[in-house]
Amino acid sequence: RGRPPGHWKIDVEALRNLSPRVVFAQSACDVCDASTDDVVFALREAGLLDDDDAEETGRGGEEGRPRRRPPPCRVVPVAPTTLEGMLVSVADVAAALGATDAGERLIAGLRGRLERVRAEVSE
Repeated sequence: RGRPPGHWKIDVEALRNLSPRVVFAQSACDVCDASTDDVVFALREAGLLDDDDAEETGRGGEEGRPRRRPPPCRVVPVAPTTLEGMLVSVADVAAALGATDAGERLIAGLRGRLERVRAEVSE
């Protein structure tokens, strides 16, 4: 399977070196940013996204210990097109990072600000 069409080229070597555990990808606009398909393709090329978690990749570590591949990366799609969708995306990002409580507090604060704006413009 070849590289999917798109306007963006992701630096696979840099991605491999960074070895992220979570990557956020958008699918709302292929022109604005790399698409989710482009991100998934690059992660697979970098060896960061597959079904085998931390599989042995050979010998050569210190004291003959096997070298291990980094744990696979999790791709979290983020593609809000409305204010409510943006708040859902905040919750998704927070959950992916293990910060659900902080995400809920942020969303509550944002909802409060939106309500103040609604009240102000309706007067």
